[in-house]
Formats: sequence, structure tokens, C-alpha cells
Amino acid sequence: MVEPEQTLAKARLSSRPRDLQPKRIREFAVYFKNYMGISSLVTAALPVPVTLWHLIPTYDAQRRFLSVYTSLFCFLLLGYVFFVRDRLAGALLRERPEGTLGSWRFVYVPAALMLGCLIMVVCYHGVLNGSVTKLASKNDSTAAILRDTDVRLIPYGIPLMLIYLAIFLSAEGAFILMATKEYLQDIAGISDAKLLEGPLAPRRWCILRVNSDTNASGAKVLVDGKEHGEIPCSLELRSGDHSIAAEKIGHRLWERKITIPATDTTFNVEVEMEVISPCP
Repeated sequence: MVEPEQTLAKARLSSRPRDLQPKRIREFAVYFKNYMGISSLVTAALPVPVTLWHLIPTYDAQRRFLSVYTSLFCFLLLGYVFFVRDRLAGALLRERPEGTLGSWRFVYVPAALMLGCLIMVVCYHGVLNGSVTKLASKNDSTAAILRDTDVRLIPYGIPLMLIYLAIFLSAEGAFILMATKEYLQDIAGISDAKLLEGPLAPRRWCILRVNSDTNASGAKVLVDGKEHGEIPCSLELRSGDHSIAAEKIGHRLWERKITIPATDTTFNVEVEMEVISPCP
């Protein structure tokens, strides 16, 4: 006999609309196509030709797996950034109290990754030089050492591998973060003019005075959905767009949209409420 809970659960599942379309996969494809483009693909796949063609000096014993591992982690990094795009949206595009969008600290993350990439390049060549020096003898050339050394005998083999991975991951990370910002900006419908609006015209504090010469006195005042006392009242607001409403028993709801200029230090609102006529 089927338990009532199991029957209810099956009914709920069967009543759900079945949408088998891979929407998330399509979104990722659009994200990759429109914002990552060929540059990201080239960056992620770059370790393969770079390593195989000896554009960056490496031990032959490490060459093949370095090209595979680096490309693998670059593609995983791309997928992970898309996976946490909702978290990045807050850091990149959330409105700040001063009227700007996003965290100013995040601006320096791609630059820090690029600087990290440069540092890793210098470190890699320094460690590689020290590794070759440990194996060198009077008659051995650097090319011969890189070609003939067994993977088990490579000095600093693990640090070399990790630094090599860090070079490409930091470069890929910087590019992906910059491209993801453009993607999130388009998804949120935020124009470049909106991004510049905050830094060019920062919001200032203003005194909003809500008064009434009619029977609205004592009405509850709501600004941007939050209660702020009763008419008459004064409160501090930042310049910009706001919604204001007044509620009072026996009166129709009063609502207005207001825009407080950044140059104003005070802004007055007069409320006139309509009495609801009693039913005959």
C-alpha cells in the first residue's frame, strides 16, 4: 500500500511543468561566445602550443603533462567564474551608499592578477635557472639538460610545475573577470552612462520635509517602502530617485515618485490625501 506522503510527493512532481531544455548550458554558451570569445579559448589552450614548441623553456619530461594540466585548470577556472557569477554581481554591480556601483576594491583584482602573472614569470625563470644549475657540469648545455633529465631527477620539479600553472591561471583569471563584468552589466541592463553617473555625480545627503496643509496630518510616511514617522516629519535621504507614500485610515493611499537633485540640501513634499466616502 502506498503511503499518503509518497502519493503526495509523486503528485507534486507530476504537476511540475517539465522543461527539459538545457537553459543553463545555453546561457553558458552565450556567455562564452559573446563575452569570452576566441581570446579566452586561445588563453586556455595556449599552454599546449607554448609548451610543445618550447616557447617557454621546460624540461622535456614535464612538457606533456604541463600542457594538459594547465589547459585543464584554465577551462575549470572559466566554468567556476560562471558558476559564482551571482556572487560576483554583488561585488561588481551592487549600488554603494555614495551612488557608485560595485566595490572599488574589486577594480584592482584583475590588475593584481596581471601583476601576479608577471611575478610568476620572473619566479619561474629564477627557479628553472637554479634547477638547471644543480644539474649542470662543464660539458653540459642547458638544452641538453632540459632534454635528457628524467622527471624523477629534476631539482625543484614540483615548484616549477606550480609556478608554471600559476602563470597561465593568473592571466586567464584576469581576462575572465574583466569579461564577466561586461556580461553581468548587460544581464542587469546597466549602461556605461549609469556606471559613470556615480563617480561623476556622487550622491549627497538632503533633508526631506514631508508636510500637509490638509487633513493628511498624522498620516504614516513610507519612503522607499520603509516607515519614517508621521506627517509632518523630516528625514535625511541621499539625492536621486525615491518613492514616497502616505497612509491614513479613512483616506486613499497617496503615492509619488520624486527625484532629489544632487545640488539640493532640502526638499519639500506637500501631501494631499483624499477622504474615502462612506458607503451609503
